[in-house]
Amino acid sequence: MDVVSDEGIPLWFLCLMDDSIAASESIPEESREGAARYFDSRGGREWDIQEWLFMFDPELRSWSWWDLVECKSQDVLLFFDSNGEVPVPCEELWWSIFSSGALAVSDPFLVSSDFWVERSSFWGY
Repeated sequence: MDVVSDEGIPLWFLCLMDDSIAASESIPEESREGAARYFDSRGGREWDIQEWLFMFDPELRSWSWWDLVECKSQDVLLFFDSNGEVPVPCEELWWSIFSSGALAVSDPFLVSSDFWVERSSFWGY
């Protein structure tokens, strides 16, 4: 596997993935707790930063970003295009969502485009 540059990745995120990195900044508590929830929910092993970056390569993953919308007061819906692939292999996305501080993440589900259109995008679409 080629080495992918981790330039631009926040130091706290690198530290979350690798205990051997001496950090000058601390990992946000919600990220530390989110990572623990990831392991409780998904099981598995810790992510290697190179593996995670490689799996996020748009040319290699089976999904693409679509939108993020508010659903109710503290809930958001993340829309992505699975390119018709079911089940969607997106464990790297699960890790990202939990390590960003998510309290819970539901399994992906199909919705019509009307469902998306009826909601307000965080990006103003």
